[in-house]
Amino acid sequence: MTRQKKLRGERRRIRNLKRDIVKLSKELPSPRSTSSTYKGYDAFHFRMFELIGEFDLIPRRKKRDFLQEIINFVSNLHNLKTVKESEYRIMCFFFLPHMEYIVVSIGYTKAGLDDFYRGLYHSGRFKKEMIPIADPNYLQKEWQINVPSYLEVKGYLCNFKARQNQTMWLIGNLS
Repeated sequence: MTRQKKLRGERRRIRNLKRDIVKLSKELPSPRSTSSTYKGYDAFHFRMFELIGEFDLIPRRKKRDFLQEIINFVSNLHNLKTVKESEYRIMCFFFLPHMEYIVVSIGYTKAGLDDFYRGLYHSGRFKKEMIPIADPNYLQKEWQINVPSYLEVKGYLCNFKARQNQTMWLIGNLS
């Protein structure tokens, strides 16, 4: 059995990433345009390979802690919404178990959310290759992730070659 190589600076990189997430969760971003036809959104992209390096070398326990930090980030942004911002849809999505990247998205209008889903369902491929997971408590059971009750959870089993044996998760204001 071969020994896995140690990842240098792992603790420092994760600590810095968590610190950045805490800074981002202090205030809710505002839309770039006030036009009534603006269907925009903002997104925070966490590309794990760029930020940390060989993310596969990080133990599952630390991945779980980082994922909990992301869900707390979504929850904090959700709690910052005022009555004026009630239409904002805040969610994150990621693939397990590899977590190559995580995206936290803020849709400012219902049309922005519809546009997001239209991108997922492009050419019907999503419906054919993504099988809904019947148990939404999978994250809580298998990964010991705490998801607040006011956030929706949807999981899909990937059935295409690039993501074989992975699951895609959407957490947040999904409707």
